Amino acid sequence: MPESPIFMRLTPAISTERTLPGKPAPVVTLRSTLAADTLHAVAAPPTARVLSIKTRERETKPSVPLELSNPAMAKKIGKIQFSSLDLIVPALEGDTRDKLAVPISPIAEPADTTIFEDPADPTKKYYLPRYRVRIHSGHYEIGFNAMPEGTWRLNIGLEPYPAPELGLGIQGAFELPHDIAVFFRYAAGPSHTIGRTVNFSEIIKDDKGLKVAAILTVPERDALLFALQTPAALPALVTRRAIRVAIPIANPGTQPNAPGRVRDHRSLAQNAALAARFIRIRPNPQPQPKPAGRYSTVQRALDDMTDPEPFVLDPLLHPYLYESAAAGGRSGEAEFRRVILTYPKDTPDARFYTYLQDMVEPWIFYYLPDRFKLSRREQLPFLPQMVVRLDTADGEIEKTMVTIDYLAEPWLNTARLKAAGLSLQSEIPVTARQSNAELRPLQAKASLRMWLPGPGGAALVEQKDVTVDLANGFVHSLTLPLDSFRQLYAAAYSSDATSLFSGEMQVETGLSTPESIHVGIRFSDTQGEILTFEEQPFDSGDTIAVKMLNGTESPLHIDSLPVSVRRGETEVPATIEGLTFVPALELDSGTEVRFFVRPQGILPGDGTLDAVFDTSSVKIRPDPEKILPLISDTSVPAEYERQIEVMTVPELLGEADDPASIILINVEFKGGNSLKLSRSQLSGIVQVRLPLMDLLLNRDVQGKYHYRQQIIRRNGTQTADTTWREADFGILVVPGL
Repeated sequence: MPESPIFMRLTPAISTERTLPGKPAPVVTLRSTLAADTLHAVAAPPTARVLSIKTRERETKPSVPLELSNPAMAKKIGKIQFSSLDLIVPALEGDTRDKLAVPISPIAEPADTTIFEDPADPTKKYYLPRYRVRIHSGHYEIGFNAMPEGTWRLNIGLEPYPAPELGLGIQGAFELPHDIAVFFRYAAGPSHTIGRTVNFSEIIKDDKGLKVAAILTVPERDALLFALQTPAALPALVTRRAIRVAIPIANPGTQPNAPGRVRDHRSLAQNAALAARFIRIRPNPQPQPKPAGRYSTVQRALDDMTDPEPFVLDPLLHPYLYESAAAGGRSGEAEFRRVILTYPKDTPDARFYTYLQDMVEPWIFYYLPDRFKLSRREQLPFLPQMVVRLDTADGEIEKTMVTIDYLAEPWLNTARLKAAGLSLQSEIPVTARQSNAELRPLQAKASLRMWLPGPGGAALVEQKDVTVDLANGFVHSLTLPLDSFRQLYAAAYSSDATSLFSGEMQVETGLSTPESIHVGIRFSDTQGEILTFEEQPFDSGDTIAVKMLNGTESPLHIDSLPVSVRRGETEVPATIEGLTFVPALELDSGTEVRFFVRPQGILPGDGTLDAVFDTSSVKIRPDPEKILPLISDTSVPAEYERQIEVMTVPELLGEADDPASIILINVEFKGGNSLKLSRSQLSGIVQVRLPLMDLLLNRDVQGKYHYRQQIIRRNGTQTADTTWREADFGILVVPGL
């Protein structure tokens, strides 16, 4: 059975090679044939194939088979908006309409209920069709055929149709160019908690729509038939449509403010200055609106569940399907078998790892991630995938609530999986159709529990609102009081041992006790790239000139950087020249260094040389004062307000008939507010703006503010402060000495 669904090209308008949208990590290559580059061959004998592990050792993010990618998660990730990136990305990004070669979506999140426009002709419209099972003589067009080699062919006829929500808007519109993959998805195992897919490897266009087919063994056929008559298995026939369209680029300078919030452009200026220091960009204190009519070309994958949903076909109502299979579809044997291996084997540090053997396809073993980590962006700058938002009810700082949205992704030890692939060879029955082990990421029911601050201290709390995807990760949102946020944020950047902002993923397989996977949200231990490498040949030999850049917001500590050089299938160790790691290299954010890499062996052929770096020993030194401004939502003020009572007394003003007496005191506060006092108005209330970062980072908790005074006397003389005074009292008595 194919490892991933086959994408059929329905029109020639889209390139044959591209990636899925958003960041349903990691990105999966879509092809019109099997994506062979997602398979990694482990050295033989014996051979073992590890699916979904990239070939470069420094890349620890698994490449998920297409049927396990998650378009719904991509949409959630898109909601993690980094407002500070408005200050980092170029002001003129994207293309104007006349430069586009793909249809245009009027909204940033296109769907099959969207009407698209041709970039050259706005009157030409497109829509993305849905697909449903065709009906012939009152029966679904679905059935089995026996094949000579002992396998079974499952055939389904599909027809396209426009989403009913489009209504009359569909008139005169054309089908949007798209690729399509079709697969069954259902829950298997004793408790229906383990995900399994059946991919249709043949997709043929006919005059009615599509004919799709999957080749199944007898156990595969029976397992699917059992699922199709079992509501608890939640069977679904999924049509995944991949599109390439242009979306409008949002204009951060004109985005509507959140209710009850004031956009403070000084906060943008402050964040711009911070970003300029940490990301090496040009500060832009007053961001200008982006020119109208600019678009970004993106890829999107959209799923549609074909009716009926769930795709349950009762044998009494649909006997033709079960008669065509000549089988009842009952599964009397265990579907999965639990295998425990240790790694590193025969060492004091060995740990136990669980693998589930699929007894329907006994050469397939499902694995779990080693742990989940805070993700980083895939593009420069490699900021943590976290956004901090604040909401202060009625302007009272005591009622401030902080919302943290973040993305966590699975981390895998590729060496552990390679070793497991070899060890699991002996678990495959000699009668199996395939003798080489394949490792695939497990999809199963999972729940998240996190250590969070509570009235009685830290508590392990189940997060009921989180949808966990073991192959891609999860998006989590926490809303906490200000003091609790301070504790979590401190844990995220602290090097001290603390359970806060960590937890465990409980995976239900139904075979034994739940499997537990560690979850840790730490800025110093993240998932994703932290360095970029630009390579080019040097001196017409095997030497490679390298430019290495720290693409994060934090300093990096590098005491070693193992490297090898690859040409074709040959890889040899290499050395670095022009850069030393004694003492360790401290690389600031946005800083680059240049050096040379020379291979220490012979690389036959004349192809391109590729330096492969192992960055596993590079340490991130997170600085909380650098990170927080970059992950904070800049649509809220960068300052909060504190109420100060300003007053004077007649004795400080002098006798009323004295020419030197004070007739007016003007008190100006840093931040723009001011108050005037006189003999007829001896007091007043002013709202003083204070830096929000001080509050979030627990600095200056007394609320220090700055002011200066201007005094006007009866005789016309004036005196004014030339520097700011500092105070933290709730009642300020003026004039001050």
